[in-house]
Amino acid sequence: MSSICTRCALRLQRAAPPPSTPSTTRFLSTTPIRPKAVPTFQPTSSPELDTILSTFRSKHFIPRLLPNHDRNLILSLKTRKYLEENPQTVELGDEAIDLQWIDQRTEIPNRKKLLWEAIRLMREGEAGDWNNLPALLDGLGKVKKMPGERTLAKMVRIASERGRFGVALRCLHQARKTGMTLKKDEVLGAVIWALREMGRGGMVTDGEVEESGSWRKVGLEKAIKDANEVAVLLEDQEHGTGSAVHANDPRRRPEVLSVFLELTAVYCYKYQDRKDVDGKVRAYVERLLSNIKGAEAPATTEPASTGPQTEVLRGISIWHGLRLAQKILGDDMPQADLARQVVAAWEEGLQTLASKIEANGAREGSYAELALVAWRDCIRE
Repeated sequence: MSSICTRCALRLQRAAPPPSTPSTTRFLSTTPIRPKAVPTFQPTSSPELDTILSTFRSKHFIPRLLPNHDRNLILSLKTRKYLEENPQTVELGDEAIDLQWIDQRTEIPNRKKLLWEAIRLMREGEAGDWNNLPALLDGLGKVKKMPGERTLAKMVRIASERGRFGVALRCLHQARKTGMTLKKDEVLGAVIWALREMGRGGMVTDGEVEESGSWRKVGLEKAIKDANEVAVLLEDQEHGTGSAVHANDPRRRPEVLSVFLELTAVYCYKYQDRKDVDGKVRAYVERLLSNIKGAEAPATTEPASTGPQTEVLRGISIWHGLRLAQKILGDDMPQADLARQVVAAWEEGLQTLASKIEANGAREGSYAELALVAWRDCIRE
C-alpha cells in the first residue's frame, strides 16, 4: 500500500483550502437604487403658469432628485465649463434628463413665492389648470419641501371656490404623495366647510357662479356624494385613527357631523317632500346628539375681533341641521328634548352674534360678511 512521507503530508495540508463552515455574513444588495421620477405637468391655459411649473421642475425638483455626483455637476461653479463641453444625460424614473448648469446665486427663484404665483394663476385661469395641483404637491413632497398645514387648507378653499373641489379630493386620496391629510385640523376644516358651501351655493359651477343660498339639487347631490367620500377617507389610517375611535376623532366631532346632517336634511326638506327616505337624517341626528357634549350652545356670544367668525360658522350647521331634522322627523326625532334645547340655545346665540357683527359693520368680502351671509342663507320657511 503506497504512502506519503510526513513532510509531504504537512505540505499538502497547508496548501488545502480551509474546511467550509456555515456563514452568517450578509452582503448588501448591489442593485442600484432607482432615482425618483420627476413629476410632469399638463399644459395650462396660461403661458406664465406653464413657465412657473417648468421652473419648479428644472430649478427645484430635478436638482434635488439627482444623485449627489450629478447634483454637484450642475451646481458647482467649477464644473460649468466641463458640462458645457461634455453634455451629460441621466435617467430619473423613466425620463432622460439633459443636465443643465444652474447658477445657484441668481437662477433659483424663491420656492414659496413661486408656489403662490402658481396658485394665483390657477385661480384666475381655466378649470383644467387645477389638474396640475396633485403633481405640484407630489414634487414638493419628494424634495421634502411640503407646504404647511395652513397653506394646504388655503389651497382647498381656493380650489373649492373655483368649483374644483374634486382636485382637492384627488390630493386627499394621494395623501402619501401630496401631504394633504384630514389629520391636519385646518385641512379638515377647509374640506368640511367646502362641502357645506358646495351645497349652499355661491360657488363656481360649470363656469358660472351659483346664486348664494340657492341650495340647488345638483349642488346638494354633489356635496352629499363628496361628503360620503370624505367620510370613507376618515376611516383610513392616513386621514384618521383607523379602527380606534379617539375622543377628538373627526368622526365624533359636532362640527363635522352637523355638516353631514345639514346637507342631508336640506336635501330631504327641499327635494324629497320633507321625508327621510333612506333614514340618513335620523342616523346623523343620533350620531350628532350622542357626541354633542361641548357644543350644546355657543361658547361665547362675542364676535371675534379679527379673523374668521369661528363661533358663528361652527354653530350654523348644528342649528340648521337639527332644526330641519325636527320638521322632517316630527315625533320620530331622536332625543327630542335635547334637540330642542340645542336648537333653542344656538338660535339665541347666533342671533346675538349676528346682531353684534352687523353693529360692528361688515365690509364686503370680509370674514364678518361671510358669517352673516351663511347665517342668512339658512332655510327658515
